[in-house]
Amino acid sequence: MYGLQLVIGNKKYSSWSLRPWLLLRHFGFAFAEIRIALNMQQTPQRVLEFSPAGLGFAGHL
Repeated sequence: MYGLQLVIGNKKYSSWSLRPWLLLRHFGFAFAEIRIALNMQQTPQRVLEFSPAGLGFAGHL
């Protein structure tokens, strides 16, 4: 089990998702990667699972 969780979108299409992932990997942090598919019907609900305020990849959902 990891102490850190990184909730991100697709690293290939979102540099905002790639940046923290690269930093954590570079410095050798152990973390769980939780990916949320972007631009999908279920995206807002998935973001709300981790951000009750509804703040996500592009601000408010």
